[in-house]
Amino acid sequence: MSASKMDPAAWPSGERDHYLALTRTMREHRPMTGAGETSLVMGSTGPFAQYVGRQALVAGGNAVDAAIAAACAQITLAAGCWVSFAGIASMVIHDPETGQAHSVNGPFRTFRAEDEPASIPSAPTPSGRTALVPGFFAAVHAAHQRFGRLSWAEVLEPSIWLAREGVPVTDVHLLVVPPKRKLLQRLPETAAVMFPDGTDPWVEGGWFRQPALAQTLTQVARQGPDYLYRGPWAEQFVRQVAADGGRVSLDDLAGYEAIVGPALSTTAYGHELRFVAAPDTGGVDLAEGLRLLEALEIGDPLASGENLYWLTQVAAQTGSHGLLPLTERLSDAHRDRVAALMRQQGGQVLPSALSRGCHSDYTVTADAQGMVVAMCHSINSAMWGTTCLNVGGISIPDAASFQQQALAYVPPGSPLPNPMNPMLAYREGEWVLASSSIGTGLMQTTLQGMHAVLALGLDVHAAGSRPHLHGYDFQGGDSVTSGTESAGGGMGDLAERIAALSARAQQEAKAPEDIGPLVVSYLPLCIESGVDADVVAAATSLGARLKPMDVSDPALSRGYWGALSRDPVSGRLKAVKTPGASGLVLGA
Repeated sequence: MSASKMDPAAWPSGERDHYLALTRTMREHRPMTGAGETSLVMGSTGPFAQYVGRQALVAGGNAVDAAIAAACAQITLAAGCWVSFAGIASMVIHDPETGQAHSVNGPFRTFRAEDEPASIPSAPTPSGRTALVPGFFAAVHAAHQRFGRLSWAEVLEPSIWLAREGVPVTDVHLLVVPPKRKLLQRLPETAAVMFPDGTDPWVEGGWFRQPALAQTLTQVARQGPDYLYRGPWAEQFVRQVAADGGRVSLDDLAGYEAIVGPALSTTAYGHELRFVAAPDTGGVDLAEGLRLLEALEIGDPLASGENLYWLTQVAAQTGSHGLLPLTERLSDAHRDRVAALMRQQGGQVLPSALSRGCHSDYTVTADAQGMVVAMCHSINSAMWGTTCLNVGGISIPDAASFQQQALAYVPPGSPLPNPMNPMLAYREGEWVLASSSIGTGLMQTTLQGMHAVLALGLDVHAAGSRPHLHGYDFQGGDSVTSGTESAGGGMGDLAERIAALSARAQQEAKAPEDIGPLVVSYLPLCIESGVDADVVAAATSLGARLKPMDVSDPALSRGYWGALSRDPVSGRLKAVKTPGASGLVLGA
């Protein structure tokens, strides 16, 4: 591939190597803020990935080019560990030419021959049946075809360079490789990628080169996603997944298309919210939560135990409505009905009273022409999964290993909903906030952050720098910087704990749809110890289950929130990312 403005070999070596060196650590336990007059790039992990996004803008690309280039670099830097090119992606894009918000979604799809989801093995049992049809490349290519300014090959060029020249081994790799070593050597194809020629690159100061991935990405750059969905890579995927027991066919991949259309929208706190459309539920969960907080007239959760209690109840409530149509969940009648029932009952209402019948990364970008992108991409499984399949240098997630119940609700061959929640907020027709998040506590942390901006009127820097509520204390760690295998016991321990809680929930549930919400209701929510102890105590006295934890505790079930705001008068940009991972906020 000829040199271009997107060839890292041609970038200033000192600057390039500086950002690569920053990428060795994944932990940054303080908020990261930034500002810019015209454009910004931010991301959850991989400082070099944000540098790649900035270089895309410098090279004449727009926010879509920057978001895709940064996301691909994040995956390459991760070595397919917590994100993968065989994962999923969703984006909300503001088009300044039309003023419209567009939803681009690449969810997992199930195999058409997989008609017994309840029998799919759970971790730690490896099985090709836990694989799903990936959507990442279908989604980002569709977005690029519609909005991109750089060539497709230019967008992928930094990731090809990284794969070929090598990526720095991070502190998280050093943490998660040892307990995964046996699984990573289970299959010869994976062992050849992860331990090339019998060497061990997974040492402090090490470099990991990915020649097989470089070759695959080079073909994708030349042929587009057809190489993955209808070409040699698809054939290899089917062979390897089927050899490990997966019920997959070439038709499963060949029939895949991203879901592109207008973003869903609703209103809260005088703002119009726009987010990813069906089948994803994360944006609806977040929008519904904000609307419930508004209807319940909940104030600052850090100033009042009662407000904090209701924040925990609304966060739990919004995850309980998966069986209701999305349009109903966004209606005023549904909001008012649920709010009234919550007030009457004094907290969360189980689904039976309502229904009728992330190992991830994010990137948020804005360019000088007014385009903004909120994006999230994920493998939605444990680090490298428990199957550790690798096809052409691309790690294959085992996202079906824990979603058997969700799989049972969708016909074989259908897209699988996921909780990613990138969102744009508008005021009087102008976008003012772009948000995305990852982690096991993505819903709780994002809900609190957006409530602080939209309801309390806080500056985005202040909103992201406050102590936050996080996820449920069941995993013994977050989904990116700790590794579930090492922070709180093995995946087998986690499976046993969830099984015990599920057995209890099955005895107490009035209907099957109550089981999931009951399981999480037994668990405390992690909350940063910086929250006033009296406020936490008051919320606990009302019935909230809270576990104060230090922001740097590796066992914190963290939510990572990133937000970018725009002053509607001056156009000045501000961005913040909450503590946890080492991604940057960079202007161009």
